[in-house]
Amino acid sequence: MTHIRQKTCSPKHVLSSLLLGAAILVGSMGCAGADESAAGSVSVKELYTSLGQDKTSRVLDVRTLREYDTGHIASAVNVPLKKLGSRLDKVDAEKSQEIYVVAGTPESTVEAVKLLEAEGFTKITEVAGGMPAWSAKRYPVEK
Repeated sequence: MTHIRQKTCSPKHVLSSLLLGAAILVGSMGCAGADESAAGSVSVKELYTSLGQDKTSRVLDVRTLREYDTGHIASAVNVPLKKLGSRLDKVDAEKSQEIYVVAGTPESTVEAVKLLEAEGFTKITEVAGGMPAWSAKRYPVEK
C-alpha cells in the first residue's frame, strides 16, 4: 500500500505567502499619485458621437486664439491655457458638468485638466489627440 505524504506548511510560511500575494496584488493595481489626473479620456470619434447625443456637455478648447481661429469644434469654448486660471467663468459649466478638454498637444491637455481639477471640476475628459486628431478624421470645424 502506497502512502501519499502531504506537505504541511507552518503558520509562519502561510502568513508570509499571504503577505507576498497581497503585495503583488496591490502593486499590480497601481495607485494614483498626487500628480496624476483622475480625468477620463475619449477618442475624437467618441467625442464626435457624444456631441450628437448629449447637448449638456461642454467642449473646452485651450489652444491659443490664433490656433482656435484656424478651425475649432462648433460647440467649443476657447479659453487659452495661459489664461485658463483667471478665465474659468468662460468655461460656463457647473463643476459637476461633463467638460471635454481639447488642445493642440497632450501636455497642454494634461495641464488644463490639472487646473480644472484643482478648481473643483469633477467630470473632466481628455480628448485623445486633441484638434490634430479631430482634423485628421476630417470632422467638421468652424472658422
